[in-house]
Amino acid sequence: MERTITVRGTGSVQVAPDTVELELTLSSKDRNYDVAVSQASTRLEALERAVQSAGFTEKDLKTSQFQVSTEYEGVHDAQGNYKSVFAGYRCTQGLRLRFDFDPARLGQVLSAIAASGAEPELQISFTVKEPEAVREALLQDAAENARKIAQILCAASGVRLGALLRVDYNWLDVTFESETVLSRPMMAKATALDNFVPEDISRTDSASFTWALEEGA
Repeated sequence: MERTITVRGTGSVQVAPDTVELELTLSSKDRNYDVAVSQASTRLEALERAVQSAGFTEKDLKTSQFQVSTEYEGVHDAQGNYKSVFAGYRCTQGLRLRFDFDPARLGQVLSAIAASGAEPELQISFTVKEPEAVREALLQDAAENARKIAQILCAASGVRLGALLRVDYNWLDVTFESETVLSRPMMAKATALDNFVPEDISRTDSASFTWALEEGA
C-alpha cells in the first residue's frame, strides 16, 4: 500500500484597495405609472449631470438594475375587514460607478452627488481592480505553506516527499473588499477626504495536498 501524507495549507494575502465602487439606488413612487417613471428619469438625469461634473463620462455610470413594481398596503374597511389595496407604482434604478481609488476624486464625486438633488441611496466599497490576481497569489501561498509543512514532517520522520498525488479545494466566493466603512458619506465635503486611506484587505484560504512518501536517503 502506497504511503502518503496529506497536509492542509493555508494562504494569506494583504493588499491595499486600489478601486472605489459606488452603488447608487434611485427610487420613486406614485399612483400614476407615467409620473413614477418620469420622476425616476428626472432624478437619473440629475445624477448623471453630477457625475459628469466630477469628471466622469455618461458611460462610466453603469445601470445594474431597472424595475417598475406595484405596491399594496393593508387597510381595514368600514366593517373592520382587512384587505390589500393598490398603493402605487415604484420605479427602482440601481447604478454603479467604479474608478481608481483617489481620495480627492472620491470627495469630489460625493459632493457633486449630494448637491444634485437626486438623493440616491449610497453604498461605498473599497476593493481591487484585479481580484483574480489576488486570488491566485492567495492560493499559491496556500500551496507553498502546505509543501513547507509536509517537508518539515517528512524530515522529522526520516522519509522524503514524493510526487503530488491529489489536491482538494472547495471553491469559495472570496470577496476582496476593505472592512472600512465611510459613515454618512454624503455629508463629507470634497476636501474632507484628502487624507482618507481605507484599511488593507486581508483574506485567507486553504486547500489540502496529498503527496506520496519515499524512503529517506
